[in-house]
Amino acid sequence: MEQIGGLLREYRYETMLSRDDFAREYGISRSLVERAERGMPVHFLTYLRLADIYCIPVWQLFEGVE
Repeated sequence: MEQIGGLLREYRYETMLSRDDFAREYGISRSLVERAERGMPVHFLTYLRLADIYCIPVWQLFEGVE
């Protein structure tokens, strides 16, 4: 899950938005963004939402995760 979190963090960095600004822009909570980026457990629908925001297929988040 840490790999997924790191990938999500990289994608957010590319948007040049802080966690607060990202959360506000996309209508999700800052704590949810933080949990996902730290590799903490989040609901699968959260990954679907984040993949949609980043315009990537959800499988790409899980590629290479063991």
